[in-house]
Amino acid sequence: MLAALVAVMALGIGTGVALAEHGGGGGEHGQSGHSHWGGDGDNQGHREDHRGKKDDDDDADAIEVYRLDGGATHGNPEGVAFDKRSGDFFVSATGDGSIWRGDLGDTADLVPTFIPGVAGNSATGMKIARRMLFVSGAGTGTIKVYDVDSGALLATFDTKGGSTAPTFINDLVVTRHGDVFATDSFRPVLYRLSADEIAAGIAAGTPTVATPIDPADVITTTPEIPFNATPGTFNLNGIVVSKGHGHGDEVIVVDTDTGRLFRVRVDERAPADRKIAELVVDGGPFPGGDGLLIDRGRLLVVQGSTTDFPNGVVDFIKLRHGRRAGELEDQRTDASLRGPSTIARARDEYLIVNADFAQSRTPFTVTGLRR
Repeated sequence: MLAALVAVMALGIGTGVALAEHGGGGGEHGQSGHSHWGGDGDNQGHREDHRGKKDDDDDADAIEVYRLDGGATHGNPEGVAFDKRSGDFFVSATGDGSIWRGDLGDTADLVPTFIPGVAGNSATGMKIARRMLFVSGAGTGTIKVYDVDSGALLATFDTKGGSTAPTFINDLVVTRHGDVFATDSFRPVLYRLSADEIAAGIAAGTPTVATPIDPADVITTTPEIPFNATPGTFNLNGIVVSKGHGHGDEVIVVDTDTGRLFRVRVDERAPADRKIAELVVDGGPFPGGDGLLIDRGRLLVVQGSTTDFPNGVVDFIKLRHGRRAGELEDQRTDASLRGPSTIARARDEYLIVNADFAQSRTPFTVTGLRR
């Protein structure tokens, strides 16, 4: 996430927000031209067939536009999660770590703050699982777990491992077994929190004390995924579970800097023994790629701004060959988009957060597009 600002900067558009952690590159780099595990090497051509494709009725796509209360106080919104049971959706704030909670379909009222923020805090990617809300802590290097009903903080996990190197926990995902995988945009790693570790952290009953994660659960992503060490450059960003396999899981991640997509397989018995290969997409790459979602056999990639879609676009990639490759099938935009960061499925619509890092217009909004 936070790729919206990266893409805007790559286009030379000035920004209206002075968050020190924001920035990074959005330059387009070529793909590797090959994939492991039986991927097709000829899936890279025909990019121009898809570039600039737009719906004929863009303005009619939005079915809801939600307005967030107190945006200037909390900072730009970034992450989103939907609670199927209650019908509520949650949005994170980068400025102070606040969490908004809204009622799906209610656009008459401003979406109120659910969990108050604290100075020096920050929140980006979010997911809901087992009545818990998992929140990425951006530059704090933490992953927090809240009770989704009460908003009570249940546990805090520290990913930094004692290092003072820059970190940015950008997005996370929860697997079917309850494990959490998180990306770090400023370090060439993924983090894994097992369901057992999470349960133990909650049982400790000291939620404000950050529990260090197991060093064995820090998963190196180089050299398979190139890392741009230029200060402020966003690397790994959005993440989504692709599928489970045997004793582990496979996730798909997007590299914001290059716009390339990668599959990472992790064995839960030995997380360091991972396999990484590029997911080659006809019509890719997607520079500035941010939030990811898999829905109806398609991988959705949010781009905050592109030459063809300056206010943002959602790319729909048809997955094939066991999700080892794909083809850009469609691109959707809407007049209500303002530099979007990420996306979540919410019943018959997609909720898209308008981070709007370029102009920071308040009230900040969330767009609901028809599924």
